[in-house]
Amino acid sequence: MYNASTNALQVLALDDNDLTGFEQPPAILPWSNLKVLSLNQNSLQGFLPVLPPSIQSLGVWDNALTGKISPWVCNLTSLVEIDLSFNMLSGTLHPCLGNFSHSLEVLSLQNNNFYGITPKGWAKGANLKLIDLSENQLQGQLPRSWVHCPMLEFLHVGDNEIHDTFPFWLGTLAQLKVLILHSNRFHGVINDPETNDTFPKLRIIDLSHNDFSENLPSRYFLQWNSMRTSDAKKLTYLLVGINDSTGWEVRFQRQGAGVLEDSRCLHIH
Repeated sequence: MYNASTNALQVLALDDNDLTGFEQPPAILPWSNLKVLSLNQNSLQGFLPVLPPSIQSLGVWDNALTGKISPWVCNLTSLVEIDLSFNMLSGTLHPCLGNFSHSLEVLSLQNNNFYGITPKGWAKGANLKLIDLSENQLQGQLPRSWVHCPMLEFLHVGDNEIHDTFPFWLGTLAQLKVLILHSNRFHGVINDPETNDTFPKLRIIDLSHNDFSENLPSRYFLQWNSMRTSDAKKLTYLLVGINDSTGWEVRFQRQGAGVLEDSRCLHIH
């Protein structure tokens, strides 16, 4: 299979099988023009061979991958989306993740064992739309350079060990719709918004299971007009229902070439 279509193959999708790995894995996958590698929902162990720099979409969520993210990821400067969630990966997140933020739109590393601080060097004009680092062991503060991601719509860092104050500075992100901070060590007072246009498109916010103190400013709720709607039929982006066992269930529906998959759901308690 390694010798087939080495220059022509662009998409390899083997999702939803019971594959455990590559037989005699090569040092680098031989398909020099491979753009999409989708191995989601298998039983892959260890880690993947080195990928060609042409990769734009890498999906390997819901497997049994272990170990650290190899430095070869720094060469994938064409990445648009990377989803390694629901594995057993560990180690720190490589600082180079911010180097290709101009191309990267989806960064999903949910439910692994990553620790340490989140990379800080996100460049201005980054195209990130989704960041999901939830259910890891990340520490320190949120990187202030995330304000350089004007297209960011979804930010989930719940279930970590982040020690920070309320990220009021994210309120300048005009497209941010979902902000999940639950089950961390956020602390201190949530001050009044500094402007009348803070978090202008926010629809969901979860601050539960933290150490915030004093009063929650009512001015935020007066500004969050996107949480109110007069015509529910027009809400194609978010589908909200009630799950009896887990609280709110929020499903994200993919729109055309959008970034949010309809198979994922987020529970808000």
